[in-house]
Amino acid sequence: MKYHIFSGLYVDTGDFQTNTGIGLWSNFNDASGLYTVNQELHFVIDTPNYANNSSIGGGLQIDNEMAGSAPIQAGTNTQFQGPCNGFPANFPIGKSRFALGCVDLPEYVDQGGNLGSVDWAENFAQVGFRGNGNPSTVSKLPGQVIPSTDNYNVIVPANEFLGVNTNDAGGRVHWDVAVGTLGQFVGKILGIKIGEVGGAGSIGTVIQSTPDELAAGVMLLSGYGILKNDTLAFSTAPAP
Repeated sequence: MKYHIFSGLYVDTGDFQTNTGIGLWSNFNDASGLYTVNQELHFVIDTPNYANNSSIGGGLQIDNEMAGSAPIQAGTNTQFQGPCNGFPANFPIGKSRFALGCVDLPEYVDQGGNLGSVDWAENFAQVGFRGNGNPSTVSKLPGQVIPSTDNYNVIVPANEFLGVNTNDAGGRVHWDVAVGTLGQFVGKILGIKIGEVGGAGSIGTVIQSTPDELAAGVMLLSGYGILKNDTLAFSTAPAP
């Protein structure tokens, strides 16, 4: 297993190690109330056939943009314009930051990462706290998905809209979505289950026939993750 996913609140003083196989799809700072991107940490969207989303009525750049940059591009950068929609209005004191991402464990080990897989999530800035910030619910391991050439693993954070208790918001959830149906999937849940970005006008209208590549670009731009067959789908790792 190469890629392991993680999602959760992390401590204010925590900083992700760069150049160690750690990548982010989304990062939110509740103290500032803004989503942020980091060139050394955020995955880069790879949709060469779709430079932007104008073909579905949107106005955002996609290809070669950083994952999670849509709230920033749209100029509507609040909690409700991305994966943190549905989280508690105020994060726990001392844990005001949220990240959704994954780690390439073989690369992490090869590049001298200072944690083993058994305690990666708990000790690395305690990524994995759920919405109530209770250490007893910390995730001890990044999560695994089942690699497949037939499905995409779509990664989102758990929130109230996904049917979990407020105190458990922030944990990771994933769907296995059949190849060829990402448009249908996004069209059903974007803006209803997993937040929105800059209002409907910025994203455009994703429908059942929207190609996977464009639908994936919208998802990644919004800050959600996609894997396929244990590798990144429609994105690349941040440049070292």
